[in-house]
Amino acid sequence: PPKGVVTRAAFTADGKKLAGAGSDKCVYLWDLSHPAADPTRFGGFEEACRGVAVTADGKRVAGVDRLGAVRVWDAANAAEPVAVVPGTG
Repeated sequence: PPKGVVTRAAFTADGKKLAGAGSDKCVYLWDLSHPAADPTRFGGFEEACRGVAVTADGKRVAGVDRLGAVRVWDAANAAEPVAVVPGTG
């Protein structure tokens, strides 16, 4: 579970998954059909996350930190982002 506060959230179009931007420099993805399960954690940000988005089908998750750095992941692979855009500070 998140170690900080979730500041932003976004649902998939079907309402089955929820993505959240954490103050702990991570993005989280909950599968709401399994509410007792821990969310998938997507990390790598240097600052607190300020925004989050998830595709309608729930296959991609994106986050942005307070410096404007953007990371995009395949929801099935939290280890490596598929895209990274550095922040401008």
